[in-house]
Amino acid sequence: MHRRQENRQNLSGFFYDYPLTDHQGRFIISNMAKTSGPKQNKILVRLLCLTVIVVALIALLDMLPVALPAPGPNPFLRQKNEAPLIIPHGGAKILYPENTLYSFSEIFRRGWKTFEIDLCLTRDGVLVSHHDLSIDRTSDGGDRLVRDLDAMELRAFNFTSKFIGIDGKPFNAAQVPAELLVPATLRELFALYPDALYILELKDRYSAGTEAHALRAVDTLLRDIGDFAMEERVMLSTFDQTVMKHLRERLKAPEYTRILTNAVEMDALLVGILSSLRLDSFWKPSFSGLMIPHNIALSDSDARRVIAFPSFIRRNMFRQNDETGVWHTAFAQNRIVRTARRHRIALCFWTVNEEEDLRYLIDLGVDGIITDRPDIMEAILAERIPTR
Repeated sequence: MHRRQENRQNLSGFFYDYPLTDHQGRFIISNMAKTSGPKQNKILVRLLCLTVIVVALIALLDMLPVALPAPGPNPFLRQKNEAPLIIPHGGAKILYPENTLYSFSEIFRRGWKTFEIDLCLTRDGVLVSHHDLSIDRTSDGGDRLVRDLDAMELRAFNFTSKFIGIDGKPFNAAQVPAELLVPATLRELFALYPDALYILELKDRYSAGTEAHALRAVDTLLRDIGDFAMEERVMLSTFDQTVMKHLRERLKAPEYTRILTNAVEMDALLVGILSSLRLDSFWKPSFSGLMIPHNIALSDSDARRVIAFPSFIRRNMFRQNDETGVWHTAFAQNRIVRTARRHRIALCFWTVNEEEDLRYLIDLGVDGIITDRPDIMEAILAERIPTR
């Protein structure tokens, strides 16, 4: 009993009370050498030296302004202190009937020449600009699916019938030619606006019964890009991991190596984790765009995964609302911006409509902002750059 208590006291003294130097002022490691033996001491010294070298190397590499670059060249990157790209969301869908030929003509006319376009594949193999797989929300066509309709059939429906402008009034379709008030085909847009930049998101999902259709959408997209020589003006995206995997496999072909892709969800998490650990210097990204939702509430299942992260990693990517307890995305931080810039990854946030958020992201130095209100963002930039 007394021996167990004595052992406990000795352990306590080792961890908490052991002196750093002996009575002659020598570092304790020399004392440890006498008690633990020269072999153990050499191992300890080597481990300490290796730890110091590794930490110093990581710190040194982290200080460098560049790291292993993403695939490029990348036209979506902004230079330091250059204004971010104004990227109207779906043709600025609060200002104009979304994803219509008319909306894209208007945003181009107003000088917003970076298009963010959602693409669905029709039954007859045409990629058209439409966000939802169904046309119910945007037209009078009911709950029909784009994949069950031919491209010309789509044009029989009214895609302004449910649009309400920022003035609260229904859209006056009489003032616009009817042929413009329909979803655009990707080929039409490439032909009309060859100098624009394009962020293209495939919406078709690889799920039971639609596998072939989703892969056909990838093939059609690459064909259209090649036919109009747009390889260096596009960034490709999808939320479907299987579709992205197939797409990246196709992009290994020599004729497609100049086409850039956006990060998928796991890529974004990897950036956040490596950035938090300051280990991104050893990493080479396979994607060139990082387009992240800004301040979006997480589902309960996603929140449970977030809580599992160590706090020093979690705070670089997410935050919890103190009042509601809801977790939100919070990637818009200096550390993430710096990591993206070092690797030459174009960092954009969506969908940002509030003036306060727009100002914050502009000040942060992001490469682009996807917004339903490009007019507000343009006004903010005009204040800062009067000659723009």
